[in-house]
Amino acid sequence: MKRLLILLIPVSIGWGQVNVTIETIPPGAVVTIDGSKVGETPINDLSLASGFHVFRITLDRYSPIRYETHLLAAEKATLRFRLKERFKVKFISEVPEYRYRFDNKYEWFQEKMKFEMEAGRHSLEIFKGDSLIDKKSILIDQATTIHYQLK
Repeated sequence: MKRLLILLIPVSIGWGQVNVTIETIPPGAVVTIDGSKVGETPINDLSLASGFHVFRITLDRYSPIRYETHLLAAEKATLRFRLKERFKVKFISEVPEYRYRFDNKYEWFQEKMKFEMEAGRHSLEIFKGDSLIDKKSILIDQATTIHYQLK
């Protein structure tokens, strides 16, 4: 008579886990995963369960990053983030009664405003009533004052 041999193979504790490395440029950013602070970058060999996670990366003077991902069971994963610096910007216009808009979303009517803006190229639109009368591309790469004058 033949016997059936059943082998029980123990499942390792790390089943479904991923060793995650998190890097940022610049380093020193605070990392929060699923609402819990896990440390400052660089973070090496952080053990996370496979599945859906929400990462939040923050650093003073930089725009925060919110990153959602589904980690698949793997041995290792490396996540790299480049944070965009934010600069103080003053806007001064010599033209009353106009409406101003940055990046098709931030609007104001005042002749003097202060902002904190992410580094990069931005679109400035100027309206009189509902009519677009001027449009400019503005590079923000340092704290600056923008003086607007109609041509």
